[in-house]
Amino acid sequence: SLLCVLLLFLGHAWCGIVLQGDTVFVEFSETDFSLTRLGASSSSPNLITGSSSVWIAHFVSEETKDTLITINGTYPCASRISENTRDGLTLRWLGLKLAPTSETVDVQLKVSLQKKPDAIAFDLSFHAGNSSVNKIGLWMWELGIPQIKLTSSHYILQNEGFGFLHHCDGGCPSWTGVYPQSTYQFFAAYGNDKNSGIYLASHDPKAASKEFRCTVEPEKASFFVAAQPEGAGSGFSSYSVPYPIVLTTFDGNWWDASQIYRTWAIPSASWTQMGTLRERGDVPNWLLDLTIWVNSHWQELDIFNTTGGDPKVVKERVSAINTRFGIHEGGLGLHWYEWDTLGYELGSHYGHCQTEVTCGFDTHYPEYFPAREGFEEATKDLQNLGVRIAPYINGRIFDQGTATWRKDNAEKWMAKQPKSTELNPKNLELYEEQYGSEAVFAVGCPYTDYWQSTITNVTKKLLTELMVDGLYIDQIAAAGPKLCWDPSHGHPLGGGSSWVEGYTTMLAEVRDVAGNNTMILTESNAEPFMPGVDIYLSLVGFSGNFSGKNRIVPVFPAIYGGYYISMGAIFYESDLTNDPDVFAAKLAQQYMFGAQLGWMSLGGRTNQVPYMGLYEALMDPVHDPEIDFLKMLSEAKRAGNHWIQEGRAMRELSVQVNGGEKTSTLSTYHRKKDHHHDSATFHKTMLEFDPLMSSVWLDSTGESLLVTLATPMKSVPADYHWKMDMSQYGFSKTDRFVLSERFPVRRVLGTFNGCCVEYKGLLKGREVVSFVLEKAN
Repeated sequence: SLLCVLLLFLGHAWCGIVLQGDTVFVEFSETDFSLTRLGASSSSPNLITGSSSVWIAHFVSEETKDTLITINGTYPCASRISENTRDGLTLRWLGLKLAPTSETVDVQLKVSLQKKPDAIAFDLSFHAGNSSVNKIGLWMWELGIPQIKLTSSHYILQNEGFGFLHHCDGGCPSWTGVYPQSTYQFFAAYGNDKNSGIYLASHDPKAASKEFRCTVEPEKASFFVAAQPEGAGSGFSSYSVPYPIVLTTFDGNWWDASQIYRTWAIPSASWTQMGTLRERGDVPNWLLDLTIWVNSHWQELDIFNTTGGDPKVVKERVSAINTRFGIHEGGLGLHWYEWDTLGYELGSHYGHCQTEVTCGFDTHYPEYFPAREGFEEATKDLQNLGVRIAPYINGRIFDQGTATWRKDNAEKWMAKQPKSTELNPKNLELYEEQYGSEAVFAVGCPYTDYWQSTITNVTKKLLTELMVDGLYIDQIAAAGPKLCWDPSHGHPLGGGSSWVEGYTTMLAEVRDVAGNNTMILTESNAEPFMPGVDIYLSLVGFSGNFSGKNRIVPVFPAIYGGYYISMGAIFYESDLTNDPDVFAAKLAQQYMFGAQLGWMSLGGRTNQVPYMGLYEALMDPVHDPEIDFLKMLSEAKRAGNHWIQEGRAMRELSVQVNGGEKTSTLSTYHRKKDHHHDSATFHKTMLEFDPLMSSVWLDSTGESLLVTLATPMKSVPADYHWKMDMSQYGFSKTDRFVLSERFPVRRVLGTFNGCCVEYKGLLKGREVVSFVLEKAN
């Protein structure tokens, strides 16, 4: 157009439909409304390549039966209309054809500026054409940013566990994460250039089920949020996505992206409204003082040694371990598997079952009772030693071979999916799953009263009759949602937030019967389950390298520090016996991320590789140095809990080690979490970690920082020099700050200007030190 020519002549880099916010600029094509530019401002470099539709939609119709019809904003339509609004603009596609049918749909995309955080919000809606009402159904929508420019210096942040950072030197992977199994709701990509970061999120306070899709191609990537709507596949007249997809740019790294999300999540998300751990009122004080965990005998592949859960064996091992660790009373937690009979004859000590795969772990759920003989006595004896005990149950799956399945006609209350992607799906089937036991499970629908009361009744019996300190309810935060289309359950069909709503109700009922002096645990750390869970078992969170190009990063602690507790990582016997530095590094990394330590298995299967039973190795005096390091980390965590447990993680510390500009990455060997192999040979896989680990934590009042460092390698000391500009941590660089050592001794070290706090020191191998920075009076 003439206007476009004039703008180009005047030096403007854009001439389409534009919107400028404080931190983000977008331009859409005038012809098909494709996204053509994205940057911090109109004069900033374009962060995307080419032009593409920001939305995609998939429909079903009477005519095409089980074949999906896919469209996007570049498809033929009767007309396209754009208009400016008070806070942005609206784009409309009218009469989009759903070829090969004659049906049509109108699509509207509102693009608006918002504050807190400064960003652009996309609101997407669909309206069936007048003659197409109830003849078509929306099956899935997608909204995101296509064709993000990637260079070898770029990083992509994946919303898995605590956060996983991929470096694109050599290529970044594509991935799809199902939420809530993915643990929070944003993507980020950034390079070395200023304002090169892209943040894309769903700011969904009700945690509806959705997917996060990262597709990587040579020199570009696409971020899309995708979801099946409420009523997915049902004939419809209109549908609006009930939450915005939010886009902005940023300068910095993963930590800066996390703070954009935190700005929204803390005041707005449903799962933060109960407040911090201290504010909630249902988190016992003794839980905050736990520092180390063991489990009775967990083994990968979920096939366990039949003696590991025997109350006599558990009491013997845990009593000895408690003495061996020598930590404060009340500092040790026990996660107890196979405390129940699970199909074995009572009193047979897991000796009378037809075959191994029909009884024991991952069978007979939810038939957990009676408990094994001696369980109550062993529990009481261990509690008298100060050990806190949480038995295992599963909160998600139902063994179809049980008598209860048949008696209760339990299939009625299980989650069900359509057999095909047809309009108004009526032919439904169960979601079925199998694990190492080979029992066939169905997935319960958590929205139903039946499933909620089933788990609540198990909880009540365990806590009131067997007097344990809490319970571990497996899979709630670890397994993704199974969307349910059963109309008798009372929830909207397909997508939406009913999965999380159901579990939220279940966990509230569990808390009602459990009371406020018990602990509720589950696996993984998906954000929306925070109000009903006291501790997340963070196996996924610690699955990855600790340093190097591709590594775990503490995004979750940076967002939600002070709102949750985590504990646990996967340990192998070889971590301790083949290279004890690996064992020490795993403990140190847990400490740096604010987690309670350990979760070592005390039993395992010697005929299964990798072997996970650490009891004998932990008790062996040859590993006294590792036990001493574990004790030291436990003491350091208690000394720093005001920051590490009740505060939040800050940006990474700038530290020189042994004269180098950065910590030099060392490589050693351990077994990967997902490695299963029948050979008895030791399988070597890289674990990367640094000879000096560090983290920085802000206390809950925002008034002081904790800086902590540790050396996990027995024979590698660290001559360190760290520097801080306090303005990078939320303080003023013009203020004066007192630096004190907090652990292992307490002493004042000096006063510094906020611009230039620094400290030099030396740590021997396997040492920990913590410092506190506070404003000078």
